[in-house]
Amino acid sequence: NIMVRRDGYVKVLDFGLAKLAERNAEDTEAMTLLKTQPGMIMGTVSYMAPEQARGDEVDARADIWSVGVVLYELLAGKLPFEGPTISHVMVSILENEPPPVTHYSPEVPNELEWIVKKALRKDREARYQTIKELWSDLKTLKQRLEFEIELERSVQPDKRVEARMTADRVNAAVTVAEEPTASTGEVPAAGQASSVGFLVSKLKLHEKITASALALLFIITSALAFKLYGYFNPPIAATAFQKIGMQRLSNTGRAKDAALSPDGRYVVYVLNNAGREELWVRQITAPNNTPILLSAEGYYQGLTFSPNSEHVYFVKSEKTNSIGSLYRVAAAGGEAPKKRMDNIDTPITFSPDGKQFAFVSPGADQSFVLTVANEDGSGRRPLAARKEPEFLLEPSWSPDGKVIACVAGSYNDGFYKNVIEVGVSDGVIKPITARRWWGVERVAWLADGSGLVMAAREQSLANPKQVLLISYPDGEVREITNDLSDYGRVTLTKDSTTLVTVQSDQPSIIWVAPDGDASRAKAISSDTYEKVSGIAWTPDNKIVYASTKSGNSDIWIMNQDGTSPKQLTDKVGNDLDPAVSSDGKYIVFGSNRTGTFNIWRMNIDGGDLQQLTNGHSDWWPNCSPDGRWVVYTSYMAGTPTLWKVPIDGGGPEQLTSKFSMLPVVSPDGQSVAYLYKDLLNSPLKIAVMPFAGGAPTKVLDVSLNTSRPVRWAADGRSLTYVDQYNGVSNIWSLPLEEGSPKRVTNFETDRVFSFAWSRDGRWLAYSRGAVNSHVVLINSVNK
Repeated sequence: NIMVRRDGYVKVLDFGLAKLAERNAEDTEAMTLLKTQPGMIMGTVSYMAPEQARGDEVDARADIWSVGVVLYELLAGKLPFEGPTISHVMVSILENEPPPVTHYSPEVPNELEWIVKKALRKDREARYQTIKELWSDLKTLKQRLEFEIELERSVQPDKRVEARMTADRVNAAVTVAEEPTASTGEVPAAGQASSVGFLVSKLKLHEKITASALALLFIITSALAFKLYGYFNPPIAATAFQKIGMQRLSNTGRAKDAALSPDGRYVVYVLNNAGREELWVRQITAPNNTPILLSAEGYYQGLTFSPNSEHVYFVKSEKTNSIGSLYRVAAAGGEAPKKRMDNIDTPITFSPDGKQFAFVSPGADQSFVLTVANEDGSGRRPLAARKEPEFLLEPSWSPDGKVIACVAGSYNDGFYKNVIEVGVSDGVIKPITARRWWGVERVAWLADGSGLVMAAREQSLANPKQVLLISYPDGEVREITNDLSDYGRVTLTKDSTTLVTVQSDQPSIIWVAPDGDASRAKAISSDTYEKVSGIAWTPDNKIVYASTKSGNSDIWIMNQDGTSPKQLTDKVGNDLDPAVSSDGKYIVFGSNRTGTFNIWRMNIDGGDLQQLTNGHSDWWPNCSPDGRWVVYTSYMAGTPTLWKVPIDGGGPEQLTSKFSMLPVVSPDGQSVAYLYKDLLNSPLKIAVMPFAGGAPTKVLDVSLNTSRPVRWAADGRSLTYVDQYNGVSNIWSLPLEEGSPKRVTNFETDRVFSFAWSRDGRWLAYSRGAVNSHVVLINSVNK
């Protein structure tokens, strides 16, 4: 639909009849992707092609006919096919030839008349085959007319007739073999001369009027060409991964991270081998897994191929320092890795020309700095920054080089992650989408910049992390995967037809062991796909826990033997990490049911729900033995610190100022044990402080490989905690005075996710299961 405003502004509109379809062919002759079912009559009859009026199959050439009708109407001021009724119009389209345009507008050049006639040929094989051909002919004619006008302006008045005659002679010489036949007005087929040559035949008088009209036609046809090109050549985001095929590339169940080479030939991945990480590479077309780096201390992450697929960049961090260094190694292996730079915290992302890369590094004052450097690591310079409680992570440079997309988020307005863009020229930060998620992994741009692919988890922890596509720049989101697995970082091939990620499953079961003896433990739950986020005991030995079995993370209670499970909260927000008051009257827990994570209290039966805190992000509560206080972790100060609040309501009090989280109060109520860091890049330790708060009075000599909460023993003389070695986690006991850690459990497989002791120390409840993770390749199957 074409509408002309009173001021002459032309708009091309689509009222919804056109539907986006998959790209089926290049923009070449006889594109035959069907858009309307045979026999279906849609649209305005006056603009229908003969094949559509007959109910035959239609393709793009029917739209070219419609453009021809528009051109005829613009030049002649009348429709080419008319009649008193719709039936008469259809008969005219099928059987009659329209009067020449020059019958109504004698000043129209023969060349333009010929263009219109070609667009309106009833045999679509003789019609323009693509809109590009029509647009090209109009463009050529417009240029010729403008040249003729400029030529007349540039010569003296008495030379203009001579100039016109010269131009006529040149045009006649060019087109002498292409003159239309007398009977049909069409170019003979024998010479197969181009229409462009025909268009440069002699021009009519009134060039200024004709040029202006042709300029309008050119603008409209350009808009239509653009619209039709987009129709038959949609952006990659419109069709990518609508249908997918999935192939597993590893089978050990211990993959951690993976990246796909831009040429689609190789995948490199991190493998956890008995607690030591290794770097492996595999050809996509052959199962020939080859080690690049074996059995390293520390952690590999942030795998990125070079643009030419010949090298792999990765970030390696030590167990004693979470901030890493960037290395490069040959993708084929056979050489030692070379360090490129220190103080880097994320994967790198290359600029489109491969001469620069970007990454996030820790800055002063607990900030996250998006930094750009030259390919060799030199010329390091900041581009943008965010300070805690806001953060930047996981950058990805756009194909046009203008912006860098990043995972971002905040603890300030309820914990969330989203996707933003940073202008390369000015460092300005803008959101790509208004959507917020609980978790977002590394984003990857589609080749034409029309969208990004990533893995993200919705605000409900019950939802697994799925692979999504965000269209750009409108920020619409759709799912690529929809299953019960979690997915990790995504990388794409250069043509955006294939991606690689790590697919993980974490089945778990709740067990109860007498005296902490796991050999006598009994499974008391059976839903292996429920996620358990926190376990607590009541004074009468019932078990309170957070579970996703309802389809949402809610608080539940059951008997010690697993019977009579009862849901206590109501599927509003995520309810996590329950704790029970010493008198068994209340359950306190963390919840984002109002949008921000805060501490809530309810009766043991789930009634009388009350909000206790109003911080930016408050979580992991624990009750004091006297039943008066709740201690918890909060991001109120911009970094995780410990606070307390009266269980009956009141103002919060800050207990610590350095990095500290997951507090538990001692049985005598005099001390608080918690996880502690002296500096942000320091290893995680267990610390103890007075209940009143302040600096730690004791930092235990143990470095943790996981960030699970600690628990006091019933006698208050030792702490128990989860630690992981060789890929297997166990519960350990550490005396507060002299002594070495001792195993409480002796598991040889799987992970412990959560645990708690009964009040008398006679029973140990824990959730435990395997983490199975595999490298998977996902193909876009669009045919």
